[in-house]
Amino acid sequence: MLVGTKFVQRLQEMREEQGLTMHQLSLKLGLGVNTVYKWEVEGQVPNANYIAKVCEYFGCSADYLLGLRDE
Repeated sequence: MLVGTKFVQRLQEMREEQGLTMHQLSLKLGLGVNTVYKWEVEGQVPNANYIAKVCEYFGCSADYLLGLRDE
């Protein structure tokens, strides 16, 4: 599976587990309101700074978020 595809899948799963909309997650991360939409729907993979923000918020590693590890 491609890194971008796995990123979208894992981001969506973690967001939904917390009961957040894409808009709500964008605001919680201090990002523009459409940023998570662009990641999840348009398939844009964020740069390292944004990946770090997402990992910090969800308490996961970048390797997990990007699908390089399953733990």
